[in-house]
Amino acid sequence: MNLMQRVNYIFSILSDYFNKYFLLDKKAIKRSFLVFLLGSIIGAMFSYLLLLVNHAPTNMPIVLKAEAKPPIFFHILINNIIVSLVMISGTYLFKLPTYLGLIANGSFFGFILETNIYTSGHLFYFLKLVSVHGPLEIAALLLAASLGLQSEIFSNTNNIKKLSNTLILILFFLLVAALLESKVTPLLW
Repeated sequence: MNLMQRVNYIFSILSDYFNKYFLLDKKAIKRSFLVFLLGSIIGAMFSYLLLLVNHAPTNMPIVLKAEAKPPIFFHILINNIIVSLVMISGTYLFKLPTYLGLIANGSFFGFILETNIYTSGHLFYFLKLVSVHGPLEIAALLLAASLGLQSEIFSNTNNIKKLSNTLILILFFLLVAALLESKVTPLLW
């Protein structure tokens, strides 16, 4: 068995496991990711044009430590739970809140990323800050959005069990991400 076959075998086992216990739809997850990515591109382009037209300074020093207050755990957690609930509400509201939430969050991410790159030139600094909590937070939001893009999440008892497992997983991801964002990320400023 070569390396690619081993990797595919491991992914098929993981996929079977996750599909057995969690309410996951691969198409909905892919759609969520693509809409988030589209929002990020839109946000980055808007930021770039806004900064370019306003002749914003470039190569500014990073002075986050002196100006920023550390984020508060419960504020971050509650905000992300509300965003996740809005994403999930798309199941009942013609998927509109889900798509709008994905575009808005992606746009915000792209806007902040491009603003940081344009004004300071420090891409890796931004990625260092976001990489601590971002993967879990974005994964939780994409999972919530994938639930919002599915139409029959309450169709049977098995789906309800999978849905509760998925909601617990989302909440766990959000808890850990909020903890990392409020306690670890400020240490990197």
